[in-house]
Amino acid sequence: MRGRKPGSALRDAAAPRDAPGQRGDADGLLTKLGALFQMRCPPWIEVDLSGWAQGQPPQETFETVKTAIFQRRVLSFCYFGSRGKSETRTARPIRLVFKSRDWYLYAFCLLRKDYRFFKLTRIRDLAMQEETFPPEPVPEKVAPSLRPERTVTVTLKFDRAAAFRVYDEFTAPITQDPQGDLYVQAELPEHERLYSHLLSFADQVEVLAPPSVREELKARLQKMQEKYKT
Repeated sequence: MRGRKPGSALRDAAAPRDAPGQRGDADGLLTKLGALFQMRCPPWIEVDLSGWAQGQPPQETFETVKTAIFQRRVLSFCYFGSRGKSETRTARPIRLVFKSRDWYLYAFCLLRKDYRFFKLTRIRDLAMQEETFPPEPVPEKVAPSLRPERTVTVTLKFDRAAAFRVYDEFTAPITQDPQGDLYVQAELPEHERLYSHLLSFADQVEVLAPPSVREELKARLQKMQEKYKT
């Protein structure tokens, strides 16, 4: 060690030697620094797909699909479509796709004889079959082939008590008035899930625009009120 300046060992450990993604990149640097300071780097990331709500967690579905993809095993499951109907499907799993906060299974559906996307949260009674299938050529990137949802621009006013959810669930710019109420203008899917989402805020949200969404929500609230008159 003669002739080396103080701190040179730290500089040597931190000095980049390889291109990103190769040996000696971020993981290698952490290993060297850990050895230098006699520290063991703790696990720095954990992914848990289950929600906070009770019930069967989607983590089990994710793990089963992942295993079936690796082993090229046919899957069978009950799938609930967007029109409220459920069907029993068998499919050759190809890929897991994360798109707009949701996980999808991209697979060759043996019922439809075509490639399809299946939203993991709509899959029930999932089972991995003994039947296997050979590798199939698929597009390198399949996410863009997801059918885009029709959206509507909605202007919303939230009570300040709902601030934690607003900041959690909206990426659009959020403004605040002197009373602390929050305003959001966002592009949201124009279907049943829009109203389910809005109703989950109860009396802490008001639809300011467009009039069509405001009137539809008002009609749904009146229908709900009718159910509780007796």
